[in-house]
Formats: sequence, C-alpha cells, structure tokens
Amino acid sequence: MSVSYAWRGHGSAIFIELGKLDFTKRKNHPKGEFSIMLDCEWRIENTKSIECGSFCEAEAIENALLSLVGDNVTHIETFGTQKELVVVLQSGKNILSFTSDIGNPEWCMFLPNNKVLVSKNGDVFSEDA
Repeated sequence: MSVSYAWRGHGSAIFIELGKLDFTKRKNHPKGEFSIMLDCEWRIENTKSIECGSFCEAEAIENALLSLVGDNVTHIETFGTQKELVVVLQSGKNILSFTSDIGNPEWCMFLPNNKVLVSKNGDVFSEDA
C-alpha cells in the first residue's frame, strides 16, 4: 500500500495516510484507508542517515513528509519493550516513533474497520476508534 498523503498536526504530531483517500472524512485533510499518527518524537531515516525528525524546522518537516508520498509500505512493525512503531518503505526509508517522556509511546494506527491500534504498557491493543 502506498503513502497517499502525509501532513503535520499540532506540535510534533504527524499523520501518514495510506491507500485511497477520502476527502469527506475530515475538514482540512483527506483520510486514507489506513492512517498512522505519531504524536510523540519521531524521525525519518534512510539507509545512511536521519533525514528529518520531530525537532526539525517546519519547512524541513514539510519537505520530508512530501517526499514520502508515492512510496510503498513494505511492512509495519514494533520494536523495543514499549512497542515503538517503525514503518518500512520500499525506498529504504523508515519512519520511526521514539518516546522520551514518561508513559507510553503515543502512536496509533486507524484501521478501516473503525478500530485503532495503540501501544500501552508494553503491548499493542485494538480499541474502538
């Protein structure tokens, strides 16, 4: 499935929309068949370096998000004891969450069946959206 749209939310939050876009679901941004929200620290890396992260300047973040559009997701996995998220792209780029605050990683995946996957207490749970 390909990245159809990527956008910046409030603070350091970013959203990655996958698959067919629906422009009627939200006011300002289209919604993909699947949506990934990273509301924590994050970074986009390639095979040799970090391209961008949550503390970069706004223009760098916008450019990095634009560069994701059209890339295909090969797989999504979690890592670490607190289940951080990594989205692996066909181009060799990875989008990673990494939380440096007390609590749980703040990422979620919105699924087409009105469920959301979240990381809590070292595990991944499905909840109603």
